[in-house]
Order: sequence, then structure tokens, then C-alpha cells
Amino acid sequence: MKTLMQRYEKKFLLSKNQYNNFLDFIRKHLSEDPHHVNHEPYNVETIYFDDSTHSIIRHSLSSPAYKAKLRLRSYNHDQHFIELKKKFHGQSYKLRMNLNEHQRQSILNLDLTIFNDTIIHQEFKQMFIKKKLNPVVHVSYLRYAFEDTTMGLRVTLDHNINYQYFNEIQQPLFPNQYILEIKCHQAFPLWLVKYLSDQRLHHQSLSKYGHSYISHMKGSLYVTHD
Repeated sequence: MKTLMQRYEKKFLLSKNQYNNFLDFIRKHLSEDPHHVNHEPYNVETIYFDDSTHSIIRHSLSSPAYKAKLRLRSYNHDQHFIELKKKFHGQSYKLRMNLNEHQRQSILNLDLTIFNDTIIHQEFKQMFIKKKLNPVVHVSYLRYAFEDTTMGLRVTLDHNINYQYFNEIQQPLFPNQYILEIKCHQAFPLWLVKYLSDQRLHHQSLSKYGHSYISHMKGSLYVTHD
């Protein structure tokens, strides 16, 4: 597992018909990633961290040249990671650490003693300290994922997306829609570009945390400011 990943990312919102067609198409070109069992979609759960005024996601939604976010991610309830994701002028950088269940719970309890003095551990630790982070929202969904590791290409299809702010009830996100995300270390292959063009699929901003925050704030009298 790579500690640092660097790549370009594009996201697309699909209808059910577009989703089914793309799923048939991509299976002819790429293999499923290792998280799949019996060719079924697998569970992904992500907990995002922010400060008391949600300044990280509000900054991200302002479309800055640079942004960063911290999250805990779990696959199939038994593989856990902490990730620091940064984006600069469209290029994404992700710092990732494997966690066991005890370490995951420690981080949720804001126990930072699990981090040692190495540079990578200290980057995570300082993000918590400087930004005064707390777990804010839990996002879950089902995923199909396909990849070609030789060219650093990864394609994911997410559905049944839900979010839950802590101490509140779970809510649907992008109901009856599907998120396609394409990630690659280099230019997208021509066969994939041609498909996207032929199907008139256009990329857009589809941050799950961003959209959950917008949905969460609907009906509020104001949005907090620094």
C-alpha cells in the first residue's frame, strides 16, 4: 500500500441507465479491485474531521487553488485508514496510513498518542492540533471499483450514498443517482475519453462532504463564518 498517492481526478453524476451502461463498459477494460467479494459492491465508510465552524469544508467549497481535508476511511468494516487529502490546481495528493481497530477508535476519541515522531505521523498529528479538529460527519455508500495498476488508473462507481452528522439522523445524499470517479496518474486512456465524449458525460464538483454540508445547512438561518 502506497503511503503517498498523486493523481488527477474527475467526477461525474450518472442516472441509473448511465450507471448500468458504464458498468457493462468498464468491466470489459479493467479488473475489479481487491475489496470485492463475489463481484458484489463493497461498503465504504468515511468520517470527516473539521473544526467547530466547519472552516475546512467552507474553504473547500469556495473553489480555492489549494485545499486539504482529513478523514478516516473503512472498507467492508475491517480495513481502516487515516487519510490527509490535498488538492492543488486540480492535482490530488493523498497521504495514507493503515490503522487497526484500536487505532481507529483512538483517533475518533482524539487520542493522538498513536502518532510517533516520524514525519508522516507528525503531519497527521499537527493537522489535528492546528485545526482543532473533531469528527463531524459520517458518510457511507456502496462501491464498485476497477483499476489498472500498471498505469495508475482507478475507476469507482458509488451508490446508496448516505450521510449522518453526529447526534443527528441519517440522510440520503444524491438519491437515485450514482457517482463515477476516475483517477489516474497520467492522462486518461483514449478508449475511456472516447466513451465519456460519446455519452456526453461532463465532469463536475461532487464532494460528498461538501454536498452533505450544503444539505445539512439547508433550513438554517445562517452559515457560520470565521
